[in-house]
Amino acid sequence: MNLFLEVSLSDLYNSTDTHFPEKIVRSTSVEIGDITFNFLPPSTLLIRSDAHGEGVYPLTILLNNVKKGRTTIETVTGPVKIAKINPRNGNAQVFCGCTNFAYTCNRQNDAANSLYDSSRNLRPPYIKTTNRAFLNEGNHPGLCKHLIKLVQELKNMGVLTKL
Repeated sequence: MNLFLEVSLSDLYNSTDTHFPEKIVRSTSVEIGDITFNFLPPSTLLIRSDAHGEGVYPLTILLNNVKKGRTTIETVTGPVKIAKINPRNGNAQVFCGCTNFAYTCNRQNDAANSLYDSSRNLRPPYIKTTNRAFLNEGNHPGLCKHLIKLVQELKNMGVLTKL
């Protein structure tokens, strides 16, 4: 398994596109609820939402190295002006409450320092008991369809530059 010191949001998105392209296609069926922003000085942005599909799943994205700029976002403490975020820069940490994320990306994202969750909540290592293929045989970090949809929504809102 590859260990990363820093994984950007683009790295996670591109890893998903390369290794799990069906998730990009399936993300079209997801609806995103209200998105809340919390700017944590000096340069961290915490983004939370819910994904609605077969169930309701909590979503979290934490981005570092967010700079002040001209794009106004409404945070929980009031409006903040930030520069559009280049998802290729800085470390990103992500979390989704769906079972696909738990079984496909949870441990892999933790190893890549891109899991926004306590290590106590990690799924135990998978022990193969059937003839089915592993969900993530290459142990690649990535995103579920719910997080993909949130990233696409952030891009459409003008918060993120191109992926």
